[in-house]
Amino acid sequence: MNHRSGFVLLDKPAGLSSFTVLGSLKKALPGIKMGHTGTLDSFATGLMVAVTGNCTRLTPWFTGLDKEYRALVRFGAETATLDPQGEVVATSDLPGEAEVRAVLPSFEGDIMQRPPEYSAIHVGGERAWRLALRGEAPEMAPRKVRIDACEMESFEGSDMSLYVRCSSGTYVRSLARDIARACGSRAHLAALRRLSVGPFVVEDAVAPGAFDPDQDIRDFDTDAARGLGLAVAVLDDAAASDFLDGKKISPRRIESCPPVGVVLAAFDRAARFLGIVRIEEASLRYVMVTPAEVRT
Repeated sequence: MNHRSGFVLLDKPAGLSSFTVLGSLKKALPGIKMGHTGTLDSFATGLMVAVTGNCTRLTPWFTGLDKEYRALVRFGAETATLDPQGEVVATSDLPGEAEVRAVLPSFEGDIMQRPPEYSAIHVGGERAWRLALRGEAPEMAPRKVRIDACEMESFEGSDMSLYVRCSSGTYVRSLARDIARACGSRAHLAALRRLSVGPFVVEDAVAPGAFDPDQDIRDFDTDAARGLGLAVAVLDDAAASDFLDGKKISPRRIESCPPVGVVLAAFDRAARFLGIVRIEEASLRYVMVTPAEVRT
C-alpha cells in the first residue's frame, strides 16, 4: 500500500484538543487526506488513532472498536462538564471506599447511560455543548452502552483510580457522575487516559511532536483488518484484477469463503489492501475499493 495511506497510533498529551493534534499531522503530510477515529477531551491523554489517505474510509470500523481507560474520579464536587475544566455545580460529602466498591458491579454489562450535556451529540440538530454554553439545558436521552469492566484500582482521600473497558460510545465522564450519585455523593473526572482502541495499545503509539511520516504510518494489513473484526481473504491475480475493475465476483472464487452476510477485507497476493466487500449469495457486494492505491 502507498505509504501515505494507513493509520497512525498517537499518544495525545493533556492540554491539546484532538483536532490540534490531528492538525500537527496534517502539516507533516500536506495534501494528504486525514481523519480521526474518535476524539479525546483536551484534558485527557492516551491513544488516538488517525487514518490517512484512502484508509480514511475505514473510519467507521475503527470508531466502533471497544476502548480501555484509566480514570481518576474525584469525589466531593460535580462540575457542569463532568471534568476538571467546568465550574462546580454541586458538592457533597465523600463516600467511603466500601460504599463505592458496593455499587461498581451495577455498572457492568449493558446499561442505559445519559451522555454529558457538554458533548458533541446532536440535540435538535445542534451540538449539545453549544446549547449548554448558551445556558440552555439540552435533553440528553439515555443510550445503551456496554461496560465489560469497571474496577477500582485504588481509593485514597477523595480520589479513586478506576479501570474501565467499554463499548464505543461510552462516556467515562457520565460513568463517574453516576457512580458517585449511586453512593449518594457527587464527583467529576479529574483525569482520563485511553489505554487501548480494540487491539491497538498506547504503548505502541508515538507522541504527536515526534511523528515521522516515513516511520509511523502503519499499513492496513491482514492483522489490522482482523483487529477491526473483519474476515480476511487473499485473492489470486485474476480475482484481484476483477475486484479493482468492479466486476462481479462469485464467492466461489474465494478460498474458504465466509457465510453470507460476513464483511470481508480483500488483499492481493502481494499483501496490498484491495477493499471491503459483503458476502452475498450470487456475488460479492462492494463496500469499499482502493484502486488508486494498488495500481501505482
